[in-house]
Amino acid sequence: MPTFKNIKSMMNYVQSNVKEILSSNEIQNIIKETIRDVIMDEVYDKYDPTQYVRRYDEGGFSDKRNYICKINISNNYVSVTIFNDTTANGDNGNDYLDEIIYRGDMYTWENSKIYQMMPYPRNWINESVNRLYDSGELMKRLSKRLSERGIKIIY
Repeated sequence: MPTFKNIKSMMNYVQSNVKEILSSNEIQNIIKETIRDVIMDEVYDKYDPTQYVRRYDEGGFSDKRNYICKINISNNYVSVTIFNDTTANGDNGNDYLDEIIYRGDMYTWENSKIYQMMPYPRNWINESVNRLYDSGELMKRLSKRLSERGIKIIY
């Protein structure tokens, strides 16, 4: 562990390490697997489509390749933003599925079961955050990786 002349240089060191670790494949996989599991439980298992065929892990909403992660540090806070880049099929083809599913009121297939159930929001976003927090896995891994670099975290 290096020595520091002031708090600001120490914070910069810690923040750069946190950002690097959060950007690692190991941590990204934890986040993406959790989101995928939530999508399976809170989105796919809650409704069976009547007007389209789901793409699942082949370019669909549960395909982890469509998850874009950004790590931001600002004012001594670290934020992780995940964007699901999956777009809809059919009439909603330019719309992102994350908003359609989250809001539950943008369906255009008038003969579909889900259109008739509108609004039918499925809050996969909050559930993903809750599962990541409740499992403690993300903090355990982050803490372990920081400890390996000489930064001890107590949480």
